[in-house]
Parts: sequence; C-alpha cells; structure tokens
Amino acid sequence: MSITFHDQATYGFEAVSESVAETIRWCIEQGLCFVAEKEEAVVGFIMGVASPVLVDHSLKICAEIAWYVKPENRKSSAGMRLLSALEQGAKDIGCTQLSMGCTEGVDPDGVVSIYEKLGYRPIERTYLRSI
Repeated sequence: MSITFHDQATYGFEAVSESVAETIRWCIEQGLCFVAEKEEAVVGFIMGVASPVLVDHSLKICAEIAWYVKPENRKSSAGMRLLSALEQGAKDIGCTQLSMGCTEGVDPDGVVSIYEKLGYRPIERTYLRSI
C-alpha cells in the first residue's frame, strides 16, 4: 500500500521496497505508524517521524511522512481515525507540534479542507525537482 501511495503522489521516482520496509520499521520504533482496518483488511495507514525542533531542542515535532486511505474507503472515518492516532502517538512521545503534508496527486483540495477544519494552518510549500 505504501508503494501505491507513492505512485499516486507523483513523486517522479521509483519506490524501493527495502527502503519502504526500513522506513516503516523506523516509524514503528518511534510509535508513529498506524493502520486502519475494515473487515480484517488494511484500508489505510499513516506514518510520522519525530525530531527536535530546529530552533529549540526543548521542543519536539512530529512530521507526517505518509497518510493514505484506499479510494473506496475515503468517505469512511478511516482517515480521521488515522490522523487522530498519529496526533495522540505524537503527544505520547512528547511532541508539541504535528506537521502534515499534502501531496498533489491525492486530492489536495480535500486534504487541505480537512486540515483547515481541524485547526491546522499552512506554514510552507514544498517543491520537488530532479537534479
């Protein structure tokens, strides 16, 4: 499912299965990897990584690195349950901030609407170019 997310996000480079597995392990070790299930099948996931804030190491931030729900389950509560789990997981390990991204390939307007309703505010735009 991580590879499907990557492909739909239109990053423009191939996903490497071994790297995906290593990243998932890393997020699990930090307590920041969650899945949504429906009838015993995984329908979505969210992962984050935590680090000190650049300008104040007494603060810790969690950055979401992937949030994906299968298209047929996007109108369900799965996505919101995943986001809530990541927020709580980040709090549980001492994070005071959660940074969420929005990929252009997976309904950016819908995702931005969710963020705004939940009180997230835009703080940056990210652009990617192969070099």
